[in-house]
Amino acid sequence: MNRNRALWIVAIVGLALGVTVYATNIYETTDGPMPIADNSGALGDCQTINVPDSIVITDVEVEITAAHSWVSDLTFEVTSPASTSLTIINRSGRNGTGAGNNVDLVDTTPVRYSDAAPSGLSAETLGDNCTGAAIIDGSAGCEDNYTPDPDATDTPVAGTGTDFGDFDGENAQGVWTLCVADSAGGDTGTLTSWRLGINKPIPVELLSFSID
Repeated sequence: MNRNRALWIVAIVGLALGVTVYATNIYETTDGPMPIADNSGALGDCQTINVPDSIVITDVEVEITAAHSWVSDLTFEVTSPASTSLTIINRSGRNGTGAGNNVDLVDTTPVRYSDAAPSGLSAETLGDNCTGAAIIDGSAGCEDNYTPDPDATDTPVAGTGTDFGDFDGENAQGVWTLCVADSAGGDTGTLTSWRLGINKPIPVELLSFSID
């Protein structure tokens, strides 16, 4: 089946069922890898993505590629052009005290965060069930996708926001920022890159198609 025919089928089905058809636009940072400052306790290492398209947000997901030898040292927070911030993960495995999960992040396995993560697992549990080499690798028990968990009670960076629904209704156009904090000493890492997925509705009545 060619692309035009596939789009035609999507359009007809969408119109017939009275549903909105969505597409996900993917944007990736052009910033180079940066070291994550060890034991800074502050969201000071950041990369940006400039979204050129005017899109009213209906859903957002974030994929982070990073390397670090102790995942629970880390806090990741994303901020939209409208200055709405969401802490995606905040020192997984900790309840305000303790060392948390000592699993490694490796930059060969990006970790995706979305409100509808296939694993259904909270970012707070990242690394809970990893076995063997204890590396986030996408295997069962060591999944590479999670729902965000701001964990507002953790320290020294208090999580902010609820989930990616916080961005709904905003215009995606402009500069998005992802910042990372390392809040314990002795382990180091690198923020390699990140990607931003933004859902937008497709005006199905405008889709072109051909029958052949």
